[in-house]
Amino acid sequence: MSSSPSAPSRLATHRSLISPSQHRDTPENNLNIPFKFNAQNEKLIQEVLARYPSQYKKAAVMPLLDLGQRQHGFTSISVMNEVARLLEMPPMRVYEVATFYTMYNRNPVGKFHIQCCTTVCQEDGEILREQELIQSIYRLPASSEAATAS
Repeated sequence: MSSSPSAPSRLATHRSLISPSQHRDTPENNLNIPFKFNAQNEKLIQEVLARYPSQYKKAAVMPLLDLGQRQHGFTSISVMNEVARLLEMPPMRVYEVATFYTMYNRNPVGKFHIQCCTTVCQEDGEILREQELIQSIYRLPASSEAATAS
């Protein structure tokens, strides 16, 4: 008898890995909230599309998602659908791009959005700088170890 998992169990495991990126309707992010680019961004879209041959206009998906996020405040499902409509591409292809890159905020963010790299290439000093940044943002007191060392 084989000890490898059955096909249904492998499928269930795979689904559990992708579930965090699935869209869940919220009051501020759902298909009922209309989105259209404003006149200024429409002009920018035409400039962006002019950079690509007509058969490759789908390549403009990233700049258009960025414009939509800047206008709307985050990359909502409605923004993604509008980009898909403008580029005449399946919405799923736009969703794939928006959920892959961390530069697209899928949910509303605050006035300031700070991200720190958390890759394994960080040196020990980088982790300390990240902690200092968090302390200064939240105005937290320095740790007791750091306070006694000075």
